[in-house]
Amino acid sequence: MSNTESVNQNLYFGSEAEIVITYDVYPARVEECHGYHEFSEDEEKSRELVSFKILLDSGEEMDIASVLTEEMKKKILDCV
Repeated sequence: MSNTESVNQNLYFGSEAEIVITYDVYPARVEECHGYHEFSEDEEKSRELVSFKILLDSGEEMDIASVLTEEMKKKILDCV
């Protein structure tokens, strides 16, 4: 008579997130102080997760963005 056993394994995959970041772009500001220095005052307005792919060793990829909740997407975007 045989027994059945289960073994847990942790598998790790690469991933790739494609995001769109929207900015308000302003002309560069130049100030003189021991030379000339250029400052950017661009402001980020929003971020959007376009795709989130799991990369498999076979070279295939699975885009799971459509099944992620808004909270999950926010957590991914907060990592950038």
